[in-house]
Amino acid sequence: MGESMYGPYFPSAILTVNRHDIETSEMEQVEGTFPSDLQGHLYLLAAAGFANSKPLAGTPLILPSIDGAPVINGDGMMYRFDFNKKVDRDNQQETPGKVWLTGKIAATPSQQADRAIFENSEYQQFEYFDLGVARLSEWLGVRNVVNTAWLVAKFPGENTRLLVTLDAGRPYEIDPISLETITALGWQKNWVQQIVLKLPFGLIMSTAHPYFDPRTKDENGKPKPCVITVNYGKSFKTLISPALKSAALGRTVAELVELLGNFLKLLKFVVGDLSHAIARVLRWEQKFPFLKALRKLERTFLSTLFLFKIDLVRLAPNGELTEFCRELKQVIIEDLHDSECLEDCQEHLQDLIQFINLALQFIENAENLQDITYVLRWDGGDNLERWKLMNPDGTPVTIQQTMHQIGVTEDYIVLMDTSLKIGLSQLVTLKDQKLDRLVRKLLDYPQLPDSTIYLVPRNELKDGEKLTKESSGTGNSKEIVVQKLQIPREGFHYHVDYANPNDTVTLHAIHACAWDVAEWLRKIDIPLTENPRPPLGMLIDGMDINQMGRYQIQGKTAKLLNSTLTYDLDYTWATGLYAYSPEKIGDHWYPPEQFENIYLNSYGAWKDLLPEFIYDLYKDYKYREIPAVKVRANSNSGKPANLCRLNTKTMELQDGYTLPDGHFANSPHFIPRANGSGGSTDGYLFCTVDYTPDPNNSLKASLSEIWIFDAGNLQGGPVCKLRHPQMSFAFSTHSAWLDAIAPRNSTYCIPVKEDFQEIVDEIAPRYREIQARIQKLFDREIYPHFPKGE
Repeated sequence: MGESMYGPYFPSAILTVNRHDIETSEMEQVEGTFPSDLQGHLYLLAAAGFANSKPLAGTPLILPSIDGAPVINGDGMMYRFDFNKKVDRDNQQETPGKVWLTGKIAATPSQQADRAIFENSEYQQFEYFDLGVARLSEWLGVRNVVNTAWLVAKFPGENTRLLVTLDAGRPYEIDPISLETITALGWQKNWVQQIVLKLPFGLIMSTAHPYFDPRTKDENGKPKPCVITVNYGKSFKTLISPALKSAALGRTVAELVELLGNFLKLLKFVVGDLSHAIARVLRWEQKFPFLKALRKLERTFLSTLFLFKIDLVRLAPNGELTEFCRELKQVIIEDLHDSECLEDCQEHLQDLIQFINLALQFIENAENLQDITYVLRWDGGDNLERWKLMNPDGTPVTIQQTMHQIGVTEDYIVLMDTSLKIGLSQLVTLKDQKLDRLVRKLLDYPQLPDSTIYLVPRNELKDGEKLTKESSGTGNSKEIVVQKLQIPREGFHYHVDYANPNDTVTLHAIHACAWDVAEWLRKIDIPLTENPRPPLGMLIDGMDINQMGRYQIQGKTAKLLNSTLTYDLDYTWATGLYAYSPEKIGDHWYPPEQFENIYLNSYGAWKDLLPEFIYDLYKDYKYREIPAVKVRANSNSGKPANLCRLNTKTMELQDGYTLPDGHFANSPHFIPRANGSGGSTDGYLFCTVDYTPDPNNSLKASLSEIWIFDAGNLQGGPVCKLRHPQMSFAFSTHSAWLDAIAPRNSTYCIPVKEDFQEIVDEIAPRYREIQARIQKLFDREIYPHFPKGE
């Protein structure tokens, strides 16, 4: 990428966010002409940092990833764009040629707690802290940030409903007009938790893309729309085996728990003992200031004490942990001698001890974890059912990574073990860069290079386990046998045609070949360039060209009938999100029965985003198409972000637009043209764009815009660009479009107090004083913000 007013670097706009609510106000048209036939309302999500994110002085902006936290972790900021119409609670006014913007943070119960802790020092003890892609409080549990995707659902007799979603949490329903958060889907104890923390907010694994099926009919042929989603858990061995292969090999779960538990306790003792010794030395210095002149001698004493106290290497289990302990000894000794002050070294050790404590807390319940996968079906009301999925050999379906997306046809639910890995490395970041690098080396691993697909026959979804307020745990669900197949190359987004004629399922995959979207640029990775504002927290570059695949599969046997792959050296580097034309059913728009064109959004390749660690992790990728050295050269020279259109029938890229240097696009969405033909290219393509019109990549120069394209002529460039003074997003995610909106009128509601009070009460026998303060937090800061459900 050549030098320009935008500079050769990834835009610093990825670092800046405005998380303040936006009252409905008009957007500025900064270029082009706004189309008069652009209709409806578009909803957009973006990760918007947290209440305690660092502010950018002199601006309303924050810098959520400036310390290296991933850009995909943050409260969900919900934006609504109203085209040619101004909307408020009681009135919708036609305003030709104008676009109106409303914005609000998705205020789930855990978000309300996080906000209150930041605003009120009385609750400081319960403070949340970032843990890689997660955010955790020692006393409250895991944040549900619902920042990833939307689910649009229309049930008989109700206005259209909207839910926001996340891979690691329950979906929450919002009011389409006010953007208020109303209710969770299902009771918390209906969902199997990945980690049973015995805290108010548990970790629940689901999909960020549940599916609403408007075409389903009952046995009498009457419409019976439903939502289909999943809930799954992993055993302790499944969770840690990718990182600790040698330790896990040949051991039962009980043996593994005992082995790692003893090792962690020993490690905590040794590190804790050194930390206490440093604390004693610091106290001596306060009493006898002259000792500060002898710091070199003090550090020699401390390192000698550490070396001879216990031989970590000798006591560590064989394999990865032995090598880890050998390197850990060296890192700690170097830190003792190289830190500017002993206080820094002690802070690093305390950070490591906190990580060990979390690991020990996790191991406490590790033997109770199991490999289990459920399909759930919801009718929009109180009828939530589930079924347990089993392989043909009688073993439970086991998800190794995630189920970021699911697909549904008329006869099958199509599940995929997607490449968005959430492993131990994604949950551990340490302040000391040497320690962080060492722990990353121990725990990280490449994503699986193949995609495992499960076909669930929908005609077996009968007599499901009814999930009520009293239902909890794994219960006694009916088992359904699935068919399983594996296809080469990984992916985290895919679609299936709803129609499956002659029992043939058609799957359209966006293959993330050696592109690991669970990895982000960390402080230990920089500097890679002279960029004064490196894109810390941004997803890293791909390590091979991404490919688009179309697969036809026999449903009853899961036999692969045929497949076609394609890629483009200019357009499919790091292909992230997608868009497609919906199909009108009655008065509403839904995913089509068959896909004709899919719009793709690729992030390109940037020298700022290919660290050595990632290069080494994927240089020997199983299905390599482009030699690794050429991939590195490609990142060094740069490939701009782009939009393109794939014809799924011919598997050819037939249209595309390349963004200017220094621009990053995301979140494409197709909007049908008002009074148009309904064709798969007859409409407009909406997308977000971040850029920084400053060759020095200044944070304060960062801009976020909306660009609108004619979907039938991408190469013609944007027909309109929009901006708002309060709209500044870093990483936007998925979007949804509705042709018309109205206030929520469903009576479905999970009362928040009834949902959480039982688990809040359970804290009392263990920590009565703590429980009283947690109770106060819930009574004052959480319960009042939600309907009572009466």
